[in-house]
This record gives sequence, structure tokens and C-alpha cells, in this order.
Amino acid sequence: MLARTRTLARTLLHARSCCIQKNSLTGYPPHLVDAHGDVPAGDFCLIENFLSKEEQFLLLTAALRKLDANETVTYRKRRKTAQLTHDPSSENLLSAFHSDEFYRFENGHYDGVIRHYREMHVTAWPLVTDIESQDITLDGILRKLLNFFPVDPVQTHILHLASEGEILPHVDNTSASGTYILGVSLGATRMMRVESVDSGHGSFDVLLPSGSVYVQKDLVRYGYRHAILKNGTFKGIPVAGGPRLSVMMRDMLSTNITDNRSSLRPDR
Repeated sequence: MLARTRTLARTLLHARSCCIQKNSLTGYPPHLVDAHGDVPAGDFCLIENFLSKEEQFLLLTAALRKLDANETVTYRKRRKTAQLTHDPSSENLLSAFHSDEFYRFENGHYDGVIRHYREMHVTAWPLVTDIESQDITLDGILRKLLNFFPVDPVQTHILHLASEGEILPHVDNTSASGTYILGVSLGATRMMRVESVDSGHGSFDVLLPSGSVYVQKDLVRYGYRHAILKNGTFKGIPVAGGPRLSVMMRDMLSTNITDNRSSLRPDR
């Protein structure tokens, strides 16, 4: 118990020092970032292994239950007849997902950016007391994540990509949220490609293993295109697809932010 408490304290200290300190984001494991140009200083942060395997399983289960409850009776019955057996401490979180055919994925997003996905905004989480423990609770996990944000309120969004699902290159919608966006990656390791809207400022690829957390703000959000690839090559190593669920949190839009977004484009 003492060791777990010390680990949690170190993790939270890392989160505070890495992200959203004095409105600046810094820090990422070099082995998870492949830069073809400069990574904008102060606007990007990545923490590997932020959540333990048990925490990942708990958060993933809560998110899947939330999405599953919104599906048709037909799909819910299919999943009920195909019970999963997953060890929460297992190194392979993929066994917590059903095969793609057991979910009702949308083929395309209304704006054409996302393919083969399920999503929803979250205002209340489902009960997961059946898999919580004294040390690991959903509320505790959410508090760890909210520690990144200096102010309330925060909007939470779940996005489940099928094995062949992807997010095409896009610049974040300036009317959708405020300064920060946080993403928790759960499931298959995927690659995020971040490309400047100005070709002269290059790009960088980010490997997003399960349990990692990234935070973006300002220039990286609104001066760069982002994509989650369904497959690719990272530093010469193939990165296959696979089911991935992300929990994303955004601070809410301030009325005086959108007027200043044009200044966040890279200087030419």
C-alpha cells in the first residue's frame, strides 16, 4: 500500500511538472516521438505509463459500458452471448475488447474526419463497483486526469476506433473547446501524426501506447493537423492497427479565445 501511494505521488508530481505549469507544456519520452522538424516548445506533453494496467482496465470497462448502453438491443445481445474473460492485471488490454463485429461502428463522421468509430460525450459515468478495489476506483482515476487542468469545467468525450478505424488529418475546431485537450490511450498502440499547416515547420509522429496520456494546447492544436493512423511505420518499425479507445478531456471555450486563434498559426 505504501509503495502504491508513493508511486501515485510521483505520478501526480510528474503530471504537474510536465503539463500545464505556468501555461506551458513540456516533456515527452524521446523514444515515443519521431520529429521531422521542431516539436513546438510549451504546447505538447506526453507521459508514458500514466495509468497502471488495473487502472486502464477499469477506465476502459467504464467507457465501453457507457458506449454499449447506447447501442441497439441486437448488439447488446450479441455481446452478452460472447462473454469476455480478461485478467485486469494482464499486460494485454486487447482481450478486454470484443471483436469488431460485436460493436455498431459508424462508417464515417459527419465532418468526414473519423472512420469506423463509436463516440459520445460523457456527463455521468456508469457504475463499475463490481471491478473497483479499495486502491483503484474510477473516481480516483478521473481525479488523476483532472489534475492536469487548472480550472473547471472540463468536457469529457469517449472515442472507440475499430481495428481499421482512423482519424484523418484535421485542425481542431476553434469553436469546440478552449485551450487544452488531454487524451488517454487504451488498447492497441497507435501512431499520431502531427503536421504543421505551414509545410516549412515540419511534423512529428507520436507513438501512443496504452496507458499513456498526452496533452496539447494552442499552437499544436490550432496550427497543426492531427491524425491517428490505422497503420504505419514508426522509426522503421511497423505499427499495425487494432482496437483503440481514447478518453479525451477539454477545457470549455472562453468567449474571448476564438478571436485570438489566428495568432496561433505558425509564423511564415
